Amino acid sequence: KIQIKGKIFDAKMLIKELSKDEKKNKFLKKISKDIEVDLNKVLKGAKFPIKNFRLLGKINKGTFEKISAKSDFSSDEHLDISLKRKKKSDKKVLEVYSDIATPLLTDYKFFQGLDGGNLTYISEFDKKKSFNTLIINNFKLNDAPALAKLLTLADLKGLTDSLKGGGISFDTLSIKYESDPTTMMISEIFMIGPSISILIEKKL
Repeated sequence: KIQIKGKIFDAKMLIKELSKDEKKNKFLKKISKDIEVDLNKVLKGAKFPIKNFRLLGKINKGTFEKISAKSDFSSDEHLDISLKRKKKSDKKVLEVYSDIATPLLTDYKFFQGLDGGNLTYISEFDKKKSFNTLIINNFKLNDAPALAKLLTLADLKGLTDSLKGGGISFDTLSIKYESDPTTMMISEIFMIGPSISILIEKKL
């Protein structure tokens, strides 16, 4: 068993590190063990430190086969992560639920300007392809340049102006997309709020 314990772990560069070429991580491919991680605090941006992070998992040849992880933002705000292999299949399913969406989105420019909300992410994947759904509920968009550009392309100038002003509140944002090692294709973006709904989908 691999046991990792620590007081503070700086995860601000974690996405970048995990995205490095797998060929450079030949050492990890030799590891097949159970793993247990206990960290008092995980830093993922100054505003939202993650506390009491605990992970139980299984690694097979350097790749996670199974994960169950829980941690806290506060006494009533939590982050849950699970990974499991589908029965009789090479596919795995990753599920992430966070009572606070922002810390998990700070690495992506598309979500710049998003404030508040909770997040659910589900990904079914194998070595060749992944099918992903991201849902964010009860949030506000303020000065969101990437989304404003998208709305401009859809000829929704009034919404673009609102994003640059006081912002817009939404009940739900749902994004469905497929990805492989070289490309990502968005099949649907659905947004609904108290006064507006937006649907952008791939034409068949």
